[in-house]
Amino acid sequence: MTTSSPASCTPSSETAAGVRIGIDVGGTKARAVALDAAGVVLAHSELPSGRGADEVLATVRTTIERLAAASPDPVESVGIGIPGTIDFDRGVVSHAVNLGIDELDLAAGIADLEVGRVSVDNDVNAAALGAFQLLGGGVSSLAYLNVGTGIAAGLVLGGELWHGFRGVSGEVGHLGGYGDLLCPCGQIGCLETIASGAGLARSTLGTTHPVISLTAAVAADDPIAIEILARVAGGVADAAETLFLVVGVDLVVLGGGVVHGTPQLAPAVGRILDERAAASPFLASLSLSERLTVAPVDLDIAAMGAAFL
Repeated sequence: MTTSSPASCTPSSETAAGVRIGIDVGGTKARAVALDAAGVVLAHSELPSGRGADEVLATVRTTIERLAAASPDPVESVGIGIPGTIDFDRGVVSHAVNLGIDELDLAAGIADLEVGRVSVDNDVNAAALGAFQLLGGGVSSLAYLNVGTGIAAGLVLGGELWHGFRGVSGEVGHLGGYGDLLCPCGQIGCLETIASGAGLARSTLGTTHPVISLTAAVAADDPIAIEILARVAGGVADAAETLFLVVGVDLVVLGGGVVHGTPQLAPAVGRILDERAAASPFLASLSLSERLTVAPVDLDIAAMGAAFL
């Protein structure tokens, strides 16, 4: 597994010349950045996301107003990454369960702020674009594999986000064959029933703080925790291998709350990929573990990516 250092965040010649704002609306916090025409960060913002359509919209509006006031030039575009189902053409988010949103027309809700072009996308896709801008120097394709409440990937192919049919791509968390637990999607045995925060919450470690519990128990050499970690790491390795072999991406970047909250996880994924390569000349020829890296926790990857939507 490799370590990544940020690449320069240089916009293409086709992007706007003014200030771009990127907002990452998470389950608890909304983090945002304002970038100048050269991709340099002018200002940061962090506010509670709120809950429900009205509160989330108020947070987005306040974020834009604050960053616009802190920027020397007019805002020419706003990109918003947010969980849920996204209507890309209309800028509408729906079924954002963790935020308590049934439907929210974000584009219409900020139209009066006169911020130029508004783009709304899934938060994992925004993070993928941010990872490509910040970590993807020298590659043309990348997958950002987010292991959080669920597990899913955002794809950048040929330098562009790939949304797939009806906006569904990178849904590796719904690969089957992982036991007999019912997934919220309605299928049995989806990968994310074992390799995700929700999967950890179903484990014998309890549901209050499963990531913290797993990290501490593995550090204490608890055999049950070590077994759980191996199961999660195996699932994440399967997802990464699928992205390498089926999509053919140059790089897989691991991120999300489970990855960053469990420091033992990413090295375990790398070891599993190496073990598989040791048994397969084909896999060995692809150097999978060397093309796997972890998103630095101190970078606002999703907010940066949202600015480039």
